[in-house]
Amino acid sequence: MSSTKKHKYSSKASSLAYASLNILLALAVFGTIYVTNSPIFALLLVALGKWRILSVRPRFWAANVLSNLVDIIVGVSFALLIWLSGGYMILQLGLTALHIVWLLFIKQRSKYTYAVIQAGTALFLGLVTLSLTAYSWDSFYFVAVVWVITYASARHVASRYEGISTNLYAIAAATVCAELGWISYYWMIAYTVPGLAAIKVSQFAIFAVLMGFVAERTARSYHKHGEVRFADIAMPILLTAMTMVVAYIFAVLNGSDAL
Repeated sequence: MSSTKKHKYSSKASSLAYASLNILLALAVFGTIYVTNSPIFALLLVALGKWRILSVRPRFWAANVLSNLVDIIVGVSFALLIWLSGGYMILQLGLTALHIVWLLFIKQRSKYTYAVIQAGTALFLGLVTLSLTAYSWDSFYFVAVVWVITYASARHVASRYEGISTNLYAIAAATVCAELGWISYYWMIAYTVPGLAAIKVSQFAIFAVLMGFVAERTARSYHKHGEVRFADIAMPILLTAMTMVVAYIFAVLNGSDAL
């Protein structure tokens, strides 16, 4: 067998092994929750799945944690959402399928568009899960976790640009979202999605993702043209404004479930 064929065979074998292990991880997360009715072992599995973070010298641990924070947030969110969906097997299996899609088809992509999708997924799932599990926490801890989730998501996108202060942009975005989180903590509104009775989507998560989308389009326009072109941000702004207006009207006319 030639060296080229050996390399192709080795590459295919590695890809198959990678896919199999990720599928097993997602199924194991679901299995431990189904058997124990607790998220503890599932969260441990998510942590063990990131063992490579600590497989280097300690001085690189912080950098590795930051670069993997988006994936950690998504993994923890899926584990907790599956647990919160206890008693709804179809919903749990659906979330497990989405977890597999994340692990196989989204997480490893490096193109800019996928980076935005990854960041948006972490922001949305992280804030939805936080709103469902931590609404009774002290406001300081709630806002602190909001800050971390937003910082990780913003940093994930900002790091794709050259010549900018990644941390400065991420800190600014996290601070703005944390302020919104503090307001939302005292006025937490959530919507029940048809067919997803066990999971309520917080208004805060929806608004945060929409505003993050506007910020991303603004940064992209400036980076590409040297200025922010209104044509690039008009539709995101319109979408965000319309969603907020509809949400307000919906709340006034019909009321929304408070978490």
